[in-house]
Amino acid sequence: MWKIIFLLFFLAVIAGGLWMTFAVCRFHGISRLVPRKWWKRMLIGAMIVICTMIAFHFAMGFVNMVIVFLHLLIIWMICDTIAWIARSKTPRQGKHYYAGICAIAFTTLWLCIGWYNAHDVKRTEYNLQTDKELGIDSLKVVGFSDSHIGATLHWQEFEQYIEQINKENPDIVVIIGDYVDDDTSKEDMERSCEALKMLKTRYGVYYVYGNHDEGYWANNRRGYTIKDLDQHLVQNKVRILRDETVAIAGNVILCGRLDKSFGDRNKTGRLDASSLMANTKGKYVICLDHQPNDYAEEADSKIDLVLSGHTHGGQFWGLGTIGVWMGANDAYYGYERKKNTDFIVSSGIGDWAIAFKTGCISEYIVVNIKGGKKPHINITHKKKQAWLFEKYIHAQN
Repeated sequence: MWKIIFLLFFLAVIAGGLWMTFAVCRFHGISRLVPRKWWKRMLIGAMIVICTMIAFHFAMGFVNMVIVFLHLLIIWMICDTIAWIARSKTPRQGKHYYAGICAIAFTTLWLCIGWYNAHDVKRTEYNLQTDKELGIDSLKVVGFSDSHIGATLHWQEFEQYIEQINKENPDIVVIIGDYVDDDTSKEDMERSCEALKMLKTRYGVYYVYGNHDEGYWANNRRGYTIKDLDQHLVQNKVRILRDETVAIAGNVILCGRLDKSFGDRNKTGRLDASSLMANTKGKYVICLDHQPNDYAEEADSKIDLVLSGHTHGGQFWGLGTIGVWMGANDAYYGYERKKNTDFIVSSGIGDWAIAFKTGCISEYIVVNIKGGKKPHINITHKKKQAWLFEKYIHAQN
């Protein structure tokens, strides 16, 4: 299946490159330079496209070069379509290729916004109330997912956000998977783990695996194994939860699930949510599950709050919705409530190899929980910029 997808993608890139070569040839400067020799114009256009892609590859890497190319291609085709419709209404044509100019300008602006969204980490706050008694006055949970240390967030920047999280005065801090990546260097891993030791909490720091933490490639690529990561996390006072529960304080239980990918790789599977909920009756249970795709079972198991990441908030505009439609995830960003369970998906504090987020923000989350009242939700952002991401959060009583 994946071979077919990659083949179709490769063919689409080739076809897109040919189309863009033709589009570049329509600029007035090239047509003036070679007025009659169409094949020379195509050659010049191809050289411009290829050289531009090579420049982006060396500046940003192969993945981001492809991202820039695909955005420009799609936006350019849309601009050309609009221009074609406009010409059918107004036959008069100017000598300048305005559709191409608009496509390049809009793509540049759009991806600059995406770059800013990926690298500027915001604070998102959720205020929850439950009818259960917590056994404590309230609980303040600060969490982050998808740091992918070494991509958009190196250990130096990570240390700064640790200091910012400390200012929240958290009761607990939770790391919701994909802490590192295949391309995370050993230094980045070690120094970022040392930064976690700086966290000041009442009840500790907890971590669950994501699909990238073990690494998809050979361990010699990054110079350490997942056991080395475990060792550095534990040395720096981080509790790793592997399909287990731990009492936090009062009537609050924290549950950490193995990532769904562990079953696919190791054939060992993971415990189902109902098994993890044994002996938790009457307790307020917070579950850490990196991938948000087990909502039905988690709601049926009467977990009170599930925190996830993985989706990067959809990454690009529209992709999150497509992922939900295809069944890859049950949600891609924000809050929703099913039965008596609250679900929150974070867009992540960092990013994978992709350096752009056009459909969301980068964030860490602050969840304030109060007990003894009817459940409801309230969300606030320290920096409200509604144009940066789609708001689709629905509160249910």
